[in-house]
Amino acid sequence: MFAFTIVSASSSLNIHVRPLTAGVYQPNTQFNYTFNFTTSNACTGVLLSRNAIINTDGYGIGYATIDISNLNGTPTYMCEYKNGVLRETHTLGSGLFNNMHVTNDLKVGNNINATGNVTATYFKGDGSLLTGITSLWANNSGNATYIDGNVGIGTTNPNETLSIIGNIEFTGNITNNVNKTRGVHICPDGTIIIGDLSLIETEC
Repeated sequence: MFAFTIVSASSSLNIHVRPLTAGVYQPNTQFNYTFNFTTSNACTGVLLSRNAIINTDGYGIGYATIDISNLNGTPTYMCEYKNGVLRETHTLGSGLFNNMHVTNDLKVGNNINATGNVTATYFKGDGSLLTGITSLWANNSGNATYIDGNVGIGTTNPNETLSIIGNIEFTGNITNNVNKTRGVHICPDGTIIIGDLSLIETEC
């Protein structure tokens, strides 16, 4: 009997054994096991080798947790040696070391290095350290800027720098970029002042 389960695809592997000697289970017995993770069913191409002393319980079942944090590559086979003799070569499923499914919280105290994709419903944080993300807007000294084309609100075909289809509600002035004292102001009573913005105090 032999069974193993993943505890964490990056840290350890739980292994359960129930060794037989002459067809008889061996309760309360100590065995020396070696587990070689290989790329060949001939037990060559060893990616990781781990030794474990396993003591069976009263039912002849033994348990071991194998550290696989230094596994370099994806093994296809695990060669199981008992007391120095090859007992069996196990074929490992293609997804055993490729996928890790977490149903609760996963707490990582250091970096996660991924060569594939990381997908999530959402990411928390300000994203300031994320790279390779395409955005139309740029952060320029705290201001959101866009210089590569026109901006449309309520339209997918803006013809001007800012094209708006719909109503505009604002408080303040529409000023001339060259002469800040001239522009358009709408008074609270609806009066529109066009020209000299210094007239706001006397005409609004």
